[in-house]
Amino acid sequence: MNDVKIIDRTIVELYYKNKGKLLQNIDEIVALLIESGVDIVEVPKEIAENVVYGNKFIYRKEEEEVLIDSCKDIECHSIFNKEVNRIIGLGDMLFYDYENILNQIFTEFGANVELSIKNDFHMATSILNYWVSRFKGKKVVTSFSGIGGFAPTEEILASQRYLYNLRKSGDFKAFKNLREIVEDITEMKMPRNKPIIGEEIFYVESGIHVDGIYKDPSNYEPFLPEDIGAVRKIVLGKSSGRKAIEIKLKEMNVVYDDKTVIKLLDIVKKKSIDLKRGLSDDEFKEIVKEKVSDNGK
Repeated sequence: MNDVKIIDRTIVELYYKNKGKLLQNIDEIVALLIESGVDIVEVPKEIAENVVYGNKFIYRKEEEEVLIDSCKDIECHSIFNKEVNRIIGLGDMLFYDYENILNQIFTEFGANVELSIKNDFHMATSILNYWVSRFKGKKVVTSFSGIGGFAPTEEILASQRYLYNLRKSGDFKAFKNLREIVEDITEMKMPRNKPIIGEEIFYVESGIHVDGIYKDPSNYEPFLPEDIGAVRKIVLGKSSGRKAIEIKLKEMNVVYDDKTVIKLLDIVKKKSIDLKRGLSDDEFKEIVKEKVSDNGK
């Protein structure tokens, strides 16, 4: 049983960015969001009557919301109104007495108010997690990849599972397809190192990290790449160590000795510095082909 309801507003944000493409993909997006563990999918009022997916949809009326841009303005708003069901904003909360502010909200509304923290300073995930863990908040509002400036859905889902052990349902492999669809609709590629959903978050170059991961992945990884449909990849570059070379040679079924590993590592480091980037697998294969003798293949 999940202790907190995650309300995702990705559909709302995408609707106003690219209505045509969204409507072409809306069924798949909704299915993937729910598959990943989202409890409720928020939809814009324009299509609220045309979507059917059990009780998974809501349309939030504007009069039930209150927007507070900054915590310094909190006293200027009549937020303590029992008709308010959602509080939006407060993205700068960690710069203020966030404990007191959250306590005020909890005292007036209880744990069931929908908290929708803006991600202006990349703090929304931390604030919502604190709201859930400290005040037992029951409803948080998010969006996939943080689109629209909200706490990223995938970060809340993952932190609830891996940090707080609150959610076991949901298949995070859905994140990959969601990322690709959202990238297509917005026509923007997400950063390759974006937490949880970045394409290269399991790419490793540093020598000590490679060695540690292959001895025990939990040394550096809070979850396995397979959990989100990703793969771990060793990247060869100027920070690589002997272990990375050995792993790559094993993948290529190349017999090697210490002398070969040292020689290849030196070449890889120099070439990476010259190119100002890591080496691809094909580039490394060419180096091996050129430098390893026939007796060492």
